[in-house]
Amino acid sequence: HVLALPKGMSLKTAASLPEAAETSMMALVMEGGLKGGERVLIHGGASGVGILMTQIARSLGAEVFATVGGIQKAEFIRQFGITPIDHTTAPFAEQLMKLTNNEGVDLIIDTLGGPQLDTHLRLLRRGGRLVSLAMLEGSEIPAGTKMTRLMMNHLTWRGATLRSRSDAEKAALMALVRTHVWPALENGAIKPQIDGCFALNEAKKALIRMQERLHMGKILLEVAPE
Repeated sequence: HVLALPKGMSLKTAASLPEAAETSMMALVMEGGLKGGERVLIHGGASGVGILMTQIARSLGAEVFATVGGIQKAEFIRQFGITPIDHTTAPFAEQLMKLTNNEGVDLIIDTLGGPQLDTHLRLLRRGGRLVSLAMLEGSEIPAGTKMTRLMMNHLTWRGATLRSRSDAEKAALMALVRTHVWPALENGAIKPQIDGCFALNEAKKALIRMQERLHMGKILLEVAPE
């Protein structure tokens, strides 16, 4: 479960990587089966995990769309070759379909949950995959949601979490990270983004920043030496 420090990278920057990179490879590759040339939608593109996941997806050859809240975050992720969808200006589904000429995407990494299930199924192309990682909008699926599209378009819906994986599964994921992510970090194709570093006694301040969705990149807590 341990990887060597990427060449030329500080320990502080590297601290932002392991769980985010492992979660990204689990969602995109192990569960999502992402292939080069496919389209993927990732929610929370400016978040700590999101900004790394979008870059990893792009390094795997995908066309990447990501939702963000606000123009500042949209410009932030655009610099990495990601197409932003600012959900504060119009419904994300409406914008995504316009950007893809009503074709939709092949893979969606879902962190919103049950209320968006019907929308997500409508955004997937034939043979598309939906991978659910979190339920920020709740776990309840609205009444009236129909599963017809799931069957008729041969879609796949999977749930995944890192915490409950076995040691062997986590080791396999870290091997994927070593193979696919570490080289891209070392050659600059993927650039870790640190939003801020807080002293351990300021953990509450850091948590509030995350809860209010103000951050762009990873938030770090620093444990000062004795």
